[in-house]
Amino acid sequence: VSGHPNHIATSEGVRYAHAASLHEGAVKFQVLMLRSVGLPEKYLGPLNLIMSGAHGNTRAAIGSPAACLSALSAHWSQFVWYRVLFAVFSHYVYVNTYDVL
Repeated sequence: VSGHPNHIATSEGVRYAHAASLHEGAVKFQVLMLRSVGLPEKYLGPLNLIMSGAHGNTRAAIGSPAACLSALSAHWSQFVWYRVLFAVFSHYVYVNTYDVL
């Protein structure tokens, strides 16, 4: 989603663990990978509810800005003006689309 090294490493680690789980005798599990969106779509806020659609091998989850703001208010150090804007306008607050790995 962000290109942050920790996010990339986490994604690679999950992919590696999933690949290892496909061998005989291993515990199998399903992996859902969050689909990234381009910059223009990233900040269209509630318009994403209209524009988004799950296609093919995907699943979607719908959230709300109120839930996001409520979670932020539990951590006052995180409750800064630009995160409030994020909670109102971010694609990821309204719709998260996952690809099944």
